[in-house]
Amino acid sequence: MKVLIFLLFLFALPHIAFAGTVSSVSGPTVTKGKTKVEARVGYSEDDDGSSSDERLRTQVYVDHGFTDMFAARITADQDKRKGDNYEHDNLDFMGRFHVLNKGDYGFDLGARVQYTMKDGDKKPDSVKLGLYEQIPYEDYQFRFVQRISHEVGEDSDGGLSAELRVQGTKKFGDYRLGLEGFHDFGKLNELSGYSDQEHEFGPVFKGKLPYDLSFETGYRAGISKAAPDHNFKLFISRSF
Repeated sequence: MKVLIFLLFLFALPHIAFAGTVSSVSGPTVTKGKTKVEARVGYSEDDDGSSSDERLRTQVYVDHGFTDMFAARITADQDKRKGDNYEHDNLDFMGRFHVLNKGDYGFDLGARVQYTMKDGDKKPDSVKLGLYEQIPYEDYQFRFVQRISHEVGEDSDGGLSAELRVQGTKKFGDYRLGLEGFHDFGKLNELSGYSDQEHEFGPVFKGKLPYDLSFETGYRAGISKAAPDHNFKLFISRSF
C-alpha cells in the first residue's frame, strides 16, 4: 500500500502545476544555533534564442538558526546567459519560521518571508511569501511549497505571481532518491494556458558526503512549452 501511495504521488506531480536551476524544494525545519553554508550551480538548455539556452546560474547562501522557530538567511545569486558575461544578479534577505512541529502534529510546517534586491538595471525587486510542508511516512518524505511574489520598486508591475513545488523521496541509508515538480503559473491576474506557464519535472538525489558535507543533485525536464527543455543542478553544503 505505501508503495502504491508513493507512486500515485509521483505520477501526479506533473499535473499539479518558475523556478530557476538553483532552486530547491526546501524543508521547513529550524535548529537553534545551526549555521549552514551552501553553494549551488545550475545549468539549463533550451531552444536557440531562448534566454534559458546555455544559461549558467550560481548561488551561495548562509543560514543561521537564532531560535528553534526562527532562522535568517542571506543569499547571493550570479547569472551567465549565452553570449553574456558572468555577473552578480541579486541579493536575497529571508526570514524562516518553523510554525508546527511533527512531534506534536505529525508533520512540519514552515513559513518564509523574502525580499529580493536585484542588481543594477535588472530591476524590479520583489517580495515573496511562502508556506513549506514536510510529511514523513516511514522511509518516505513528502515536501510541498506554495509561494506568492509581488514586484516592488522601479519598473515593477502589479499583480501577484504564484508558484508550487512538490517533492517525494525515499531513504536509502544516508541518501534519498525521488522525484520533484516545479510549477510556475505566472501572474494570477494574467493567467494563460498550460503551455505558456513553466512546468518542470524530474529526479532528485541527495545525501551525506565525507567531511560533514551534504549534496543534492538532479535533472528536470520542461513539460510545458515555456519551460526550459533541460535543467541540471548540483548543491554542496556544510552545517556547523
